[in-house]
Amino acid sequence: MALENISVRREGTSDLQLLCTNNSTMRYYVRNSIFKPRIPPVTLFAGDNKAQGSVIGVCHFPAFAHSIAVGRGDPVSNPNDVQWETVSKASRDHSVYEFSTVDSGGERQSYRWKRTHDPTLKDSNSTKWNMRSWKLEESSTRQVVAVYAANKIKYEKDAGTIKLVAGKGEIWEQWVLLTYLGISEKARRRAMARRDISWFF
Repeated sequence: MALENISVRREGTSDLQLLCTNNSTMRYYVRNSIFKPRIPPVTLFAGDNKAQGSVIGVCHFPAFAHSIAVGRGDPVSNPNDVQWETVSKASRDHSVYEFSTVDSGGERQSYRWKRTHDPTLKDSNSTKWNMRSWKLEESSTRQVVAVYAANKIKYEKDAGTIKLVAGKGEIWEQWVLLTYLGISEKARRRAMARRDISWFF
């Protein structure tokens, strides 16, 4: 599968659309739920809407924990088929998160999401003060395999771009998206609770 950049667009106040940047085709729809306790905080759907798309995976935020429970699969329709992984905070300032998953060859590989302030990120309008851009590294080699480049605050619709640097298949792509979406939504809620406007820049 050819690598494609994925554009992240805001839909309403909290939901997101994930589109291919080369042809604006909807790949995924993201529902971020805050006020409905029986609905996962983050749900990734295939296709262009949450009403008709199949559930790709979900994220849960365990109470009184800094970790994120990420499940690939539909916990409502097929709860026994969901693959669960834990995304763990690896720094005091929430700038590094770790997780591992099994690759296409059956080997378990560890990764680190790291916040980045690189203003030269390709295809972005990120600044050195940006708190919302991230890079994903393989833990053993420190090779960057994915990047989320956030746009400046003035972009109301286009939030940023996810670039998959390594091609490791659709399942790996979905793990990348789910783990990033969980980290991003948890950071957004933390900033809102603290009324910290710096996260939005």
